[in-house]
Amino acid sequence: MVFKGYWALPGGRVDPGETVEQSVVREVKEETGLDVEIVRKIGEYHEIGVQDEMEYDYYPSCFLVKTISGRIKRQQEEIEEIEKIEEIEEIVAIVNDSWQLSSEEQQRIEKVRTEMGTPFCHWCAYCQPCPQKVDIPWVMNARNIDSYGEYFPLAVARAVETTKNCVQCGECEKKCPYHLPIREMMADNIKFFEEWKAQQAKI
Repeated sequence: MVFKGYWALPGGRVDPGETVEQSVVREVKEETGLDVEIVRKIGEYHEIGVQDEMEYDYYPSCFLVKTISGRIKRQQEEIEEIEKIEEIEEIVAIVNDSWQLSSEEQQRIEKVRTEMGTPFCHWCAYCQPCPQKVDIPWVMNARNIDSYGEYFPLAVARAVETTKNCVQCGECEKKCPYHLPIREMMADNIKFFEEWKAQQAKI
């Protein structure tokens, strides 16, 4: 599993005959045990890649919800990686307790910080959707191309191709909560990706 060992937000697909809103409420109930109602739609993002030798290309929608009733609990059929309730309790205790990073963890954080540079894209996708359908988050993260699976270069290549539609309107920069110079950073990352491709062709 790609995300084994990580927590993730509830999610899923729309069943036949369902609205998107109905599927949100159902999936949250199935995966957490909570009854919720939708507050608002946050937005959507574009995700492409290859998993299990099959290409995928979709636009997930994200919603903010609030709990009406219920208590969060493990759903056996939904959560396969957690074997015992004690594991959840241990995680909660870590979050609630004060703790310090080890020197090894601090070194790893510094390494990632150095590799990503400053400023860097947080992949929040608030810049989406782009009026010209430019896949901004993937282009903004092109410099991570050697840090992920083999599908990543393909996803970046497709995203870079969409930048041909960019009209330099700057709408993405207005929406960015980190005030990043997105147009400038994308241009630098496209140059980086083209140089990376040229190097790969020599191998």
